[in-house]
Amino acid sequence: MRTKIFLILVLCLFASSAATAEGFYVGAGLGVVKIKDEDSSIQAPLDDKFSDTVYGWQLFGGYDLNDRLGFEVAYLQTDTAEDEILGDPSIGFDGLPVQTELSSFTASVLGYLPPWNDARFYGRLGYYNGEQESTFMGVTADDDSDGLLAGAGVRFGDASNDISFRSEFVWYDTDFDEVWSINMTVLYSFGS
Repeated sequence: MRTKIFLILVLCLFASSAATAEGFYVGAGLGVVKIKDEDSSIQAPLDDKFSDTVYGWQLFGGYDLNDRLGFEVAYLQTDTAEDEILGDPSIGFDGLPVQTELSSFTASVLGYLPPWNDARFYGRLGYYNGEQESTFMGVTADDDSDGLLAGAGVRFGDASNDISFRSEFVWYDTDFDEVWSINMTVLYSFGS
């Protein structure tokens, strides 16, 4: 249901761009995602820390109101993160395998600094609504989560070009102790 609502909103966003294409853009990107969780509920010597860095991809679209403010919606998906937990190093037991995969829809406000040469530095603040699918000992469970996201980056490309590139860091406030990503994206701007 959440996917259908998001797709309807994106279609409305881009359908309205036909009338006034100035400021609209779409893009895609790849990145690395760090997922880390240090559950303190399990007593030593058992290892209960989950940590992995995986690849992720994203599709997004947005609208720059002016050279200082923009809005963006995106869909993000990670590869499967894997680690072993509940191990006991003192007896040589590495632990039991755990896999998790994250996906989410996001909506952000972007604030731009004045352009410097062909670079535009920006910050982002937004909201994500995601799903975590985890497998432990053959049992798969889904968990919905939502929260804030914050990030910063730089967009490269002359304002007169249709194509530009972005590099950014984004932090997500999740149930995990730490989730962040570093992304490289390409954008196509309508009406440049």
